[in-house]
Order: sequence, then C-alpha cells, then structure tokens
Amino acid sequence: MTEDLGMKKGFKQFSFCLLLMIFCQSAFAASPWTEEVGYGDKVRGKIVYGMANFWGGWIALYYEPIQAHADHKNVFAGIGRGFAYAVVFTLGGIAHFVTAPLTFIDIPLPHNGVELS
Repeated sequence: MTEDLGMKKGFKQFSFCLLLMIFCQSAFAASPWTEEVGYGDKVRGKIVYGMANFWGGWIALYYEPIQAHADHKNVFAGIGRGFAYAVVFTLGGIAHFVTAPLTFIDIPLPHNGVELS
C-alpha cells in the first residue's frame, strides 16, 4: 500500500518536472549552435557549446556577484544567482554534450550559457 502511494507521488513529481522543463524552454532564447547550417556543423557546435558550459560553468560563481555590484543591485542575490547558474550551466553542458547527435533537442540556458569571448 505504501509503495503504491510512493510510486504515485514519484510519478507526479516526475510529470511536474517534465512539464516544467517543456514550458520553461520557451523562456530562454535558442542556443547559439542552432543557427549553424548542416548536421555536422550543428553537432560540432553543440559539442563545443556543451563543453564550454561544462568547463566554464563555475565562472558564474564570480561573474554574477560582480555584475550585481556593478549594476548597483543586491550582491547577495548575485551570489545566489551565481550558485544557481553555475549548477545550471554545468549540468546543461553535460546535457548538450550527451545529446550532441540529436540536433533536434535544444536545452536553452540562461543568458545563452557561458560566453566564449
């Protein structure tokens, strides 16, 4: 009986997370690699984008508080946003790298992820 309730609760949580991911994708712009022409260029762009976000995601820990201070905003909110973006960029980078052959799947990241320049 309790296992049945646990499975229902888990299914509800999974469904909620899935719906949240689907609807939140429209909140961000498409990833830069989607503008490439041709399958090979898209796969290459997606791999580079994924690796840049995976290896450079930690930069948000420093960038967001500094940017908040420069914009005369709450630095503590910048610290929290930095932690959140660091995790999102890193996990998003892994997701882009793993799904590189599937160019029809795009996982938009906040601010288009880590900037390479």
